[in-house]
Amino acid sequence: MSRISRLAAALLVGMSVSLSAELSRHDFEGYKFSLQLPTGYALQADASPRQGFKTFGFATEPRGDGTRGMIQVSLLDFSRAPAGETVSLEKFAAAMINGVRDRRSRWEQTVGDLKVDGVPAKRIEWAGSMEPGFGRPPVNMRGVMIVGIKKNLGFALHTQDVVAFTDVTLPTCEQALQTFAMTLRR
Repeated sequence: MSRISRLAAALLVGMSVSLSAELSRHDFEGYKFSLQLPTGYALQADASPRQGFKTFGFATEPRGDGTRGMIQVSLLDFSRAPAGETVSLEKFAAAMINGVRDRRSRWEQTVGDLKVDGVPAKRIEWAGSMEPGFGRPPVNMRGVMIVGIKKNLGFALHTQDVVAFTDVTLPTCEQALQTFAMTLRR
């Protein structure tokens, strides 16, 4: 196959992946958000552990080894914070990534800045191991979390997978995270 034919084939595959992605729309306390999910990802669960906080979990079907790709959207309404309490992007990002770090060993992370849905955000790329216990070996994982605040609504967009799949899944899922768009309530 010539070099040009391979390039054309790669471009067509890339276009078909983006064309087959699914726009997923959801509501949260008067807010609306959308996310362009990669092919094979679907809403698996949503939970509201307390008023003003909701998490949406998207995943693939289980692979042959039992693992799944994962995307999670967490939303927190800061207008419900106690009077006088202010939340910075840095403080919110640290709290959200600590929830992942606390369940991992061999932790490494890098932090950068970007914009998502027109607002400043923190991008945290991480690597760590999950320790299943009972003499089983650790599961090495990698992930990306993007955290931002739009008006009074905090968002944490997260993807993670086992290392064996991350060369393919992380770039695709991070691209999906960056399609996050939110409409604020009036």
